[in-house]
Amino acid sequence: MRSVTSLLATSVLAITLGSVAASAQAVPAPATVAGPVVVLVPAAAPADVASIDAIITALYDVISGPAGQPRDWNRMRSLFIPGGRLMPTGVRQGATALRVYEVNDYIALSGPQLERVGFRERELARRIEQFGHI
Repeated sequence: MRSVTSLLATSVLAITLGSVAASAQAVPAPATVAGPVVVLVPAAAPADVASIDAIITALYDVISGPAGQPRDWNRMRSLFIPGGRLMPTGVRQGATALRVYEVNDYIALSGPQLERVGFRERELARRIEQFGHI
């Protein structure tokens, strides 16, 4: 009886170790990058990024304008770090809604409408809280 129990325990252990080894081999190694990932962003005008207020003013300047006025989308791109997001909120079907866009997504989806019908950003309030460079 003892040898059957021992044999059973050894078999379970062997199967478990075998499946662990097989699953470890099935996981692909992470891809390696030969160098840093480069994201091309237009250089910002120093006055546009001199302060948080300057960045917001430049952003409003880009998206605001009359119908038919082309927008300087490269200027807008220059105000954001790679991966930066715009998160406009509003009310849709009676509920508050949040949309999240990367800069190029916002430009592609909203740009034609802004240029076709015109738009003027109107700020209701602003409060800036800053700690160091954050």
